[in-house]
Amino acid sequence: MREEVYDYLREYGFSKEELTSFEKENENMFFTNLVEVNKNIDFLTNKRLIKEEIITVFRNNPFMITVKDNR
Repeated sequence: MREEVYDYLREYGFSKEELTSFEKENENMFFTNLVEVNKNIDFLTNKRLIKEEIITVFRNNPFMITVKDNR
């Protein structure tokens, strides 16, 4: 995972262990960038999810972090 993505997700509220787990489960984490991560967070925010709910969504489905915006 890119350092900027890792640092951002750590600041957002995820633990080191969670990020390691995400990377093992979702190999696309290695290729994603901060712009895509922010687009996915913005998408969920626009669906009226709060930060804690977004964290829960990502914990339950790490692929949501890297999904492209052509959902």
